[in-house]
Amino acid sequence: MKDIYDDADITTDLLGFYSLLMSYVNIAVKAKDTGKYSPCWRLRSIELPKSHIADRVACLDRAEGPKHGISLMPRTDFKTLYKMYGDDQSEHKKNKCKRKKKDAKYEKLIEIVKHLAKKKGFKDSANVGKATFKWEKPKPQQAGGAPTPPIPRGRMKSACEKLVETPETVDWKAKWPTKDSDYQKGELSVESWLVFQEGKLDPLAIMERLLWDGQVGGLGDTVEKPLYPANEDAYGLFEIRDLSGGFFTDLEKFVTKVETQVKVWHHDPPQYPDLKKNNKRAVGGSCKKPDNDAKCKANQIEKTKGKCEDCPKGMTPISNVLEAICDLFSSHI
Repeated sequence: MKDIYDDADITTDLLGFYSLLMSYVNIAVKAKDTGKYSPCWRLRSIELPKSHIADRVACLDRAEGPKHGISLMPRTDFKTLYKMYGDDQSEHKKNKCKRKKKDAKYEKLIEIVKHLAKKKGFKDSANVGKATFKWEKPKPQQAGGAPTPPIPRGRMKSACEKLVETPETVDWKAKWPTKDSDYQKGELSVESWLVFQEGKLDPLAIMERLLWDGQVGGLGDTVEKPLYPANEDAYGLFEIRDLSGGFFTDLEKFVTKVETQVKVWHHDPPQYPDLKKNNKRAVGGSCKKPDNDAKCKANQIEKTKGKCEDCPKGMTPISNVLEAICDLFSSHI
């Protein structure tokens, strides 16, 4: 990332987003054009024998789909995650400093992906955009027709009929240039997927809805929004799955161990030891306030660039973890 951004613009959230993005690109690169169920499909919910966990790539065939490629699966779609963590002009940072890329070509996400693929030694990195995610092709009754989600079968269909219908979280009718052919082939190229940069749709989430069961990005733009303070960052939703070592009797200890390790990685990112002193959330503010002696008035707060702004009527300033905010409730205490 240091070839793309200045050091001061690289945050742990930015690294996290691109690590996740490239992990999924790698799933497409290594996807196999077979249709056999692998051991990790049948045993994914229990402790896996060592002979079955040596190479997770064994799971990357059509019958598995992309979701078994790595243990961290985003339930929030990539178009939303990109807006939150990767988009330099995002509305999520309207009051923050903008990151600036070192080369104008990196304004295209595909160029960043190609660069990172080369740095990480991906096979045929120059053509990484042609690598495809793979699913089982549409069933005979679906093939040849317009892309349509599969109908639940057997007991699942019966159970679904008893549930109250909930609004679709992924607009599976949304279009991108190669959608119809992608659907019929059961494949989606990395280059076609990256149209999520435009912020209108996530083809991977839509293909998951049409050909699998709506797992990767299946909750669309749903995020976790903290109740207080009101201006705190929203967070993407993720599912950690297929971890070996988690016997039911030791579940609490195992989950605690996983949580601890995730926090360690976030606080001290591997290969980026210098970020330990600069550990900051991407949306939370990546630019420093200017050094000055300016003081805001009693009913004002100092924004990111040192500008004082009045609090709305009925609200008073309070100190937040990241910055001063206007608070409605403290004025009534």
